[in-house]
Amino acid sequence: MDDIFYMFYLVFFTDALRTIQSRDVATGATDEEGDWTCIVEKFMSLESEGILVTEELLTSPEVEPNVLESLFELCFTGSTLSPTARQERPQQHVVPVLLQVEADTYFCAAQLISQLQDNYRPGQPGVRAAGAKIEYLLSREAPDLLKRCEENGLGVVDGCFQWLHCLLLRELPLPLSLLLWDTYKAASVEDVYNIHQCMCAALIIELRPHIVSCRPELLVMLLKSPYASYFRKGFRP
Repeated sequence: MDDIFYMFYLVFFTDALRTIQSRDVATGATDEEGDWTCIVEKFMSLESEGILVTEELLTSPEVEPNVLESLFELCFTGSTLSPTARQERPQQHVVPVLLQVEADTYFCAAQLISQLQDNYRPGQPGVRAAGAKIEYLLSREAPDLLKRCEENGLGVVDGCFQWLHCLLLRELPLPLSLLLWDTYKAASVEDVYNIHQCMCAALIIELRPHIVSCRPELLVMLLKSPYASYFRKGFRP
């Protein structure tokens, strides 16, 4: 579930990066110092709600640890969003963008998870039902692959549990994950299940040469990391 929130945060964070960078271009801001990775030096005089973020504040023992951690994260995130930021850049230029990113992340992730509640309930009935559907699809389209897995004592649910639970986020390259998730966001609840099951079955079929030739002890590793360097050998999605 954390992976789902991370994916949406990454998407909106990247969009915020483009927004602030384009704003800097429009205002003619430049990075005169060159080294924008130094957090304290870049944000010595940032202000948020009247709070002056200085080196003394960031190193003061009187500041609550959680507040200090938030200030550091805010400064670091601000410098990441806008490498062209100068020392006098106020925090209110960064804070609203991050708040919007957080709100959009929560809304989209919560909406998607609500469509997949059965995957995260005790016993995970949604995952097991999806595994049974994938087995059915493989029995029709690629019975040899299903037989290969069964001969090695590997069920579809066992081998593809992570695929179903994390929506292929850990298996696919980021550009493909974004395209796939964009499709999920546009689909109805029923279609999300069906599309994802078909995607998993298609990925298994695409891995046919590797599954057939793979040693039994490496079969689980292949399904968990289908794009690992030792399996790719020119194979591209």
